[in-house]
Amino acid sequence: TVASSGTKTLETTADLLKDAQIYGNKVYVKPDVLNKVGAAEANGGSGFSGLAQTVTSSKPATWHGELTGGTQRIVQYSDSQGVKFIIHEVTDAVGNVVHRDFDAVRIASGQVINKMK
Repeated sequence: TVASSGTKTLETTADLLKDAQIYGNKVYVKPDVLNKVGAAEANGGSGFSGLAQTVTSSKPATWHGELTGGTQRIVQYSDSQGVKFIIHEVTDAVGNVVHRDFDAVRIASGQVINKMK
C-alpha cells in the first residue's frame, strides 16, 4: 500500500489500478499512477536490491531540441522471474539525475503495468 499525499488514507495497488486500461494482454495506467505503483513496489528503493541492471537505451539528452550535455537512459531491473522495473532516467552534464520515472512495473501478482503514452 502507499499513503495518499496530504491524507491519512492508504491506497492499495488495486485502488491505484481502478482506472487502468487494457489493450490486448497489456495493462496501462497514467504516468503519475505508475510512479505511485512503482514507489510502492520498490519499497523505498530496497526493492531494487539484488536485481540485475541492464541499460537498454542510452542517448544524449535534449531539452526543446537542444543538447544538454547529459544522458537519457532506459534501464531494466530484472530478477529470476523477468523484468521487475523499467526506469526512464535523465542526467545533467555532470551526472546528476534531473528526471526519473517508471515506464513499467511488475506487481506482486506477476502482472506488468505499463505507462500510458
